[in-house]
Amino acid sequence: MLVRAFAPAKLILFGEHFVVYGADALAAAIDRYVTVEVSDYEKGALAIVSEDIPLLGVELEVRGNRISASYEAEESLIYVRKVLEHLTGKYDIPESGFRIRIKSDVPISAGLGSSAATCVATIAALKAYFGIESDTDETRKDAREVERAVQGAASPIDTAVSSYGGFIHVSGEDVLRIRSDSDCSGTGDEIGGKGGKEKRKEERRDEEEISMMIAISHAFRASALQLKTKNIIERVRERKERFPSVFSYLLNAASEITRAGVEALRENDIKTLGTLFFINHGLLESIGVVTKNLSAFVSAARRAGATGAKVTGAGGLDEMDVGSVLVLSPAEKRACIEGALIAEGAEVMHVRAGVSGLRVEVEE
Repeated sequence: MLVRAFAPAKLILFGEHFVVYGADALAAAIDRYVTVEVSDYEKGALAIVSEDIPLLGVELEVRGNRISASYEAEESLIYVRKVLEHLTGKYDIPESGFRIRIKSDVPISAGLGSSAATCVATIAALKAYFGIESDTDETRKDAREVERAVQGAASPIDTAVSSYGGFIHVSGEDVLRIRSDSDCSGTGDEIGGKGGKEKRKEERRDEEEISMMIAISHAFRASALQLKTKNIIERVRERKERFPSVFSYLLNAASEITRAGVEALRENDIKTLGTLFFINHGLLESIGVVTKNLSAFVSAARRAGATGAKVTGAGGLDEMDVGSVLVLSPAEKRACIEGALIAEGAEVMHVRAGVSGLRVEVEE
């Protein structure tokens, strides 16, 4: 038996970091995916294979309590290990007799939600392999529990995007899917809201997908495979605790920017969306998650005529951290902006935002 699960990466358009403390946030699924395959393996053993860890692929084989892999390799797959612990405890699945193979075209530690996509796809694939009945929302909830276990704190947004795709608006614990006019239902679904009840709300758009550029810093070190996001979250928490009254104003501003961004998205107002990108970037500068190279990317994009640009995802703490900048640009200036970003040392990736979410295939 072979099961494949595909989960998209994400871009946070507004509200990263602040969403952890209850601010609104808006994110989108992009056309970069983590694919997890679960298949039969020899009895008494478990294999975990990742083909896309930077530099070299990684394979873990577990027999009893023995793990045939380096410490660094084991750390790089910590989310998969936590998924296994979670599912074994919750659903009593076997601890061996299968292989997990991970393929990804999502840059690791670049703020694009590779860990959430890995969690969602791994959970969905394992549930299907073991015949556990589960809907998409239950998979999302399981994935968020795993992220919390690893990071210590996690917003609902990454796992919601990888699960449901499209555009996701998070407000507190309420998760709202924003549907486009091209969708047959034309409605938005509020998933996992307060009280666990599903609600319906009109939330329409004219365009289903938006083309964007992502500028990724080339810097890399071994710690990028470990817990960069957790470390940055802890640094932001320290700043919040040191300046609580100032941080409360920033939280309110982040929510206001997000709500304005949701309205601009619904109206397909790309110019306003871009202006809000620049404003949101300033908030991220204020909490210390914008490195010098990421700031240079935003400045270069602005000078070249970008409609908007901002750090997306966790950001970074120093110049050795990998990070990403999200850029909106007019079609006629796209080549010029890309050239300016490359001149600053960025790797540029073109993506479509608003694509579909989790998909599972089963081969008997």
